[in-house]
Amino acid sequence: MLKPLARARFAPLLFLLAGLLLSCGGKGSGGGDGQTNQGECASDSDCPGDSDATFLHPGNLVCDQNVDGDNYCTECAHDADCEDGEACRERTYCEKLTVCQSASDCDADGIFHPACKQGYCRECLSDFDCPTSDVCYNRQCAAKEKIPDACSQATCEGACEIVTDDSGTPTAVECMK
Repeated sequence: MLKPLARARFAPLLFLLAGLLLSCGGKGSGGGDGQTNQGECASDSDCPGDSDATFLHPGNLVCDQNVDGDNYCTECAHDADCEDGEACRERTYCEKLTVCQSASDCDADGIFHPACKQGYCRECLSDFDCPTSDVCYNRQCAAKEKIPDACSQATCEGACEIVTDDSGTPTAVECMK
């Protein structure tokens, strides 16, 4: 499974690959290794339960109605399709969330870490989801001094790139002009 930072950085490619896998009956990565494709659908009633899938909830498949008209049965399309303490990942599978009391309880990937929201480690949606010393960048919290204002405020004239150390761990973000 890709780290949260890699998912955010390569999201367009992941969606393209996920679409190809869905159309071919490929495997996803929900709660472990979930089966993602149950065929095309028009509504949730078109999605049969899947007894041999490894979803967290194989009997509760929903019709993910994409804007491009390619509708497929998946375990979830939104967090509301999952149970309490779970989140929908990649519009495909439910994943159990880590319980937390503060952001320090959430696994970090270099300078990035999930926010602790409503008692669970989750992606941030705004700076308000992160501790006061952090900003929300690519749905992950990071120390303000590691993210240039031009990147956190989307005013970089070039592209913002993540700088990593020799082991691939993110250490900073730079605005490349």
